[in-house]
Amino acid sequence: ANLWKMLNHAVISKSESPNPKVRRAAVKIVKSFYETVGEEFLVLLPETIPFIAELMEDTDEHVEAEVQGLIAVVEKLTGEDLDSYLQ
Repeated sequence: ANLWKMLNHAVISKSESPNPKVRRAAVKIVKSFYETVGEEFLVLLPETIPFIAELMEDTDEHVEAEVQGLIAVVEKLTGEDLDSYLQ
């Protein structure tokens, strides 16, 4: 889990990039972590929530769309609506 935490943090840090393609790729990679690892990756959700919340407001529509896909994957794994966490 420590390696996952390091990887997650490294990818999330790319969300600060001025390049929307980099931000979109970061979201895709985080989404693939949740799709591939599954429920075990949910331990990292508390540190992923701010990343999701920030990129929901992204100026690039492709980044925003990718974030919606990530939210869908996480909600499927948790069985709950993330809206309350994203306020």
